[in-house]
Amino acid sequence: MFKIPAGETRRVLAALRAQIEAPPLVCDAVEIAVAEALNNINEHGGALAHLNGRAGPLRIDITIVDHGPPLPQAALSPAAPPPAHLPTTLPEGGFGWPLIHALTSEVAYQRIGDENRLRLGFAWRA
Repeated sequence: MFKIPAGETRRVLAALRAQIEAPPLVCDAVEIAVAEALNNINEHGGALAHLNGRAGPLRIDITIVDHGPPLPQAALSPAAPPPAHLPTTLPEGGFGWPLIHALTSEVAYQRIGDENRLRLGFAWRA
């Protein structure tokens, strides 16, 4: 388990990456999705987060726990694909949750008391 103070995301991601035994593209997906989730926590809640991981032969599950405000329900819905033709100007934010959904095989969320529990699942084939 990692305890993640605000501003320590990069260090935690490096430690997590060093422990993942998976194909390189899966490692990349885990790192990017976890980075997005932790950055959202730091940006919107600023609360201390805990990260737990569980790995199987063809699956990794990462659970992130924080004490920030509840996660908006819209974040849990699979995002629509981006439009075929992007506009010339793009908003600064709003891409994190679609990216998380695109990189994971499962996203699950629970609010228990004052805790947010976000589980990101990553599955691959041998």
